[in-house]
Amino acid sequence: RSIVTVLDEGVLVFDRRWRLRAFNPAAVRALQLPLRAGQRLSSLLRTWVPVGDGERPLAGTELRPLARSAATSGFQGRMLRVRGRADGRQRSLRLGGEPVRDPDSGHVGAVVISLTDVTERQLADAELLRHRDRLEEHVAQRTAQLSEANRALQENERFIQSVADNQPGMLAYWD
Repeated sequence: RSIVTVLDEGVLVFDRRWRLRAFNPAAVRALQLPLRAGQRLSSLLRTWVPVGDGERPLAGTELRPLARSAATSGFQGRMLRVRGRADGRQRSLRLGGEPVRDPDSGHVGAVVISLTDVTERQLADAELLRHRDRLEEHVAQRTAQLSEANRALQENERFIQSVADNQPGMLAYWD
């Protein structure tokens, strides 16, 4: 229990009827809502709305394969975006799920869901991409400026060479 308490990754344990049986403090932080034993998964979905492409809320039928996968074979690294019903704030969660089977019968007795809030990391990644794109623009501009300066220098050298070549006597110059 103490190992799970200090994890940065949120851990939720649901029974076969998707009632919350246990959770750690990181799950409370990631979901940003009070959790209590016995709480149904559906009550969590009243606070956070899973959203898909185009910000459209996901229907229960779209979430069932994820729940089925968690309860049968498990999964890792699935991304789920959620929007708070009250404030509209969006969060991105990385999820994993694994069934807990009775060692004797092999029946699923519980499902462990792990979650990590990756919202800030995604924002930092997007910011990094913006800075990289801006840097590429600066490099392209500076390269164009240097190419123009190099072209002008070569033109000046050709002019000076042509003047020197066309002088009847010896000519010297200092730069």
